[in-house]
Amino acid sequence: MRTASSTATRVILVILALAALLPLVRLLGGGLWEPWELHRAEAARQVASGETPAWAVPEIEGEGERPPLATWVTAAGFSMGGEEVGNGKAAVALFLLLCVLIALVALGPLLTPERALAGFAVFFALPVVFLQGASAGGDAVAFGAYAVAFAGLTRLLEAPGWGRSAAAEYRDMAVGFLATALGLTLSYFALGAVLGVMAPLGAAAIATAVAGGMRSAGAPDGAALPGSLLLALRWLAAAVAAGLCAWFVVKGLLHQPSDETERFALSIGGAKIMNQLETFEVLLARFGYETFPWCALAPLAVAWMVVPRNGETGAAADSSTGAAASADTRVGRHAILHVMLGYTLLAYWSWRYYPAPTIIVFPLALVVGDYLLHALRDGRGLRLAGAVTVLLTVVVLRDAFAFEKDFLGLIGFPKPGDVVSEAPAFPTSLAVAAGVFLVLVVFTHLIPPAEERQPLLGWYRDQWRQTREDARTLLRGGPERWSAAWAPAGWLAAVVLVGSVIGSVVLARYTGVSRWTVSHFGFRMVTLGFGALPLGLLAIPLLWRTARQVVRWMEEHASAGALRGTLALGGGLAVSLVSGMIVAPSLDAKFSLEPAARAAAAEGDLAGRLYLLQVEPAATRFYPSLAGGKIVENIDESVAWLAAAPRGRPRFLVFPSKNQVLNEVNQKYRDRRNGALLPVISDPQGRYLLAVSDPEPGEANRSPLARVILLEPPTPQYSILESNFDNKVRYLGYDITSYPDGTVAAFDNVTITHYWECLKAITGDYEVFVHIDGMGDRINGDHEPAEGLYPTRYWRPGDVIIDRQQLRIPFFARPSVRPDAYTMYVGLFRGESRMPLVDGEGNDNRLYGGVIRVR
Repeated sequence: MRTASSTATRVILVILALAALLPLVRLLGGGLWEPWELHRAEAARQVASGETPAWAVPEIEGEGERPPLATWVTAAGFSMGGEEVGNGKAAVALFLLLCVLIALVALGPLLTPERALAGFAVFFALPVVFLQGASAGGDAVAFGAYAVAFAGLTRLLEAPGWGRSAAAEYRDMAVGFLATALGLTLSYFALGAVLGVMAPLGAAAIATAVAGGMRSAGAPDGAALPGSLLLALRWLAAAVAAGLCAWFVVKGLLHQPSDETERFALSIGGAKIMNQLETFEVLLARFGYETFPWCALAPLAVAWMVVPRNGETGAAADSSTGAAASADTRVGRHAILHVMLGYTLLAYWSWRYYPAPTIIVFPLALVVGDYLLHALRDGRGLRLAGAVTVLLTVVVLRDAFAFEKDFLGLIGFPKPGDVVSEAPAFPTSLAVAAGVFLVLVVFTHLIPPAEERQPLLGWYRDQWRQTREDARTLLRGGPERWSAAWAPAGWLAAVVLVGSVIGSVVLARYTGVSRWTVSHFGFRMVTLGFGALPLGLLAIPLLWRTARQVVRWMEEHASAGALRGTLALGGGLAVSLVSGMIVAPSLDAKFSLEPAARAAAAEGDLAGRLYLLQVEPAATRFYPSLAGGKIVENIDESVAWLAAAPRGRPRFLVFPSKNQVLNEVNQKYRDRRNGALLPVISDPQGRYLLAVSDPEPGEANRSPLARVILLEPPTPQYSILESNFDNKVRYLGYDITSYPDGTVAAFDNVTITHYWECLKAITGDYEVFVHIDGMGDRINGDHEPAEGLYPTRYWRPGDVIIDRQQLRIPFFARPSVRPDAYTMYVGLFRGESRMPLVDGEGNDNRLYGGVIRVR
């Protein structure tokens, strides 16, 4: 049974669906992530050039042999457009988009346009989809192939027999057969027989048995196809799936650890290995990162789909009464069975075989999209569901910020933790987008069951009116009427709580009544709020009138339920857009040659003037600007060649940005160029850097080391006149971020910028310690100098090192009438010993750095 939806709702969904493609389009312009994507692209290039037979199973460095379809698709892109990065990526993205469109068309009789658009938007907004969809040789090929197989089997087993015309039912049968044959063939070559054939067949057979039964109950009234034919299709799917499952189990039991059986087999889909068995929570964590923030809605979507509705009583009603379940129910049951069975197989697969693609993303997207559109409109009490969603989102977000390396699991490449030491920085924008999503989820789920075209904000308006009336009752009525006015107690408690917090801030700041340092935490926010009050008085009425007009238009043109669903969908899409447009591009710089290649292309023809230090030979084939470079492995050879560039003809060097390589190259260049820093002209955050022997006049040095090394004395905010550590290092002073009066407060995150001058070469690596002592407490600030970029063993006499340190003032820091209540000491240590302080005020090899005043 289809639910009518207004044109406005469809327009909104079309806009959201197109917006969901933006991360995929954005990442198509990136580079090849090393080493995983680079190796896959190289295998595809060999197929495209004829070095590897087209129908051979490709062997990929670091992964071994794997199902060939992704390699074939990428090779097709190289064959048609040339061996450039974008061609291989575009082929995978177009294949994925085409497969998804085929799947949605195949599901046409079973999906309304709204459900198809919502599923499309959720699918392409999944992080694992847009990351792998813009990856040469990426797993998105498997996602698309499985989507076609899922759609074909669902159309074949569910659409016929609906009592429509004979032509329509035979068309359903034909389309179902064609889509099934195409999908299973593609899935076989993308995943192998187990995940690509057995999984979709098994899930479809179970879903059909649950929804329609495996015993003939006759065809529905008006059906053009006989019931025996539909029953035969169900039994055929079940028999094939059971046979493949039995064969897979037997094959696994008979496995012998010999060279012959350890080889890749497409009939299985992988080469058998014995990985570490991952626990259930680890698998859930990976699933959460791959599908964030939609993972928070997945449990609710599955629960909503399996609960009988629209008058159904479960599978028994379908089989015994002959009543066909609604189309959305049947598609939902198929999707859920595909998700659960696929997840179970993936859990086993990750233990016994190389990591496999998350094949369940397409059916999962359909279920989540259906939940957002229809659960909110069907009038169910979803306040608890909204609370669960918010809690799940907060938990996943907490892990993402606390354990940033786990975020790399959503990349989908094998064993990223073994290769990658860097972790992406989560921008504030991602937290803001997640906050918007949480607000929209709470807002939409708190709205009670609504009839069609009920005002969107009607419930909130009613609550406000009731609260006003209850407040008047408390003020005007006697004690006998107070008991009826306790309904707004929760609202009043919230107002009292907020008022108490603001009051404590004012008391602690402007009076001597309280010394609660915790109240300083919100002082700046309150000050900012009062400072922006005049502007707010002008802007708020305008924004409110605009918002009311938008809400009224929506209420007139879209049903309240569908509108609530699109709001939540838009909130999740905002998180995905931030991930795909901000976080993912920063990863692209960390893992590819693209920034260095782009900078080299801007320099024009570099033939004979470019060396590539420790760059994989395969990488140069995909970047035309690097194709003429000479690959070298020796640092001394490459730096000597760079420093010997003739005047007027600069030379260029691409090298890894790893800390050790960067410092070694910089040191050897300075030895040959009278101490001058190595000039870098490419993105300093890139995995590789492009250095030039002689930069253009006025061209900035973008080397990461240029941020932390000065060749001239600075002027610190607080200077130290006398200091000497072992005649090797002198402490010049520091800057500190503070309030205008020079104070800091508890819970503040302050930046202390230390300035060190090297007097003599240092043997070994020292760390910096900072002690802020006072009021019986110590604030400890041990850290690596120069943000870890410039270890002390590389310091050269005459260098002034900028050492920026983030320090959080803890809650126990208390204000005092004594100006010297907190004193700062600095020094250097290695292991258990400190560098001796031979000159300067201090004690225990600690240099007195001044006073830190806490307000």
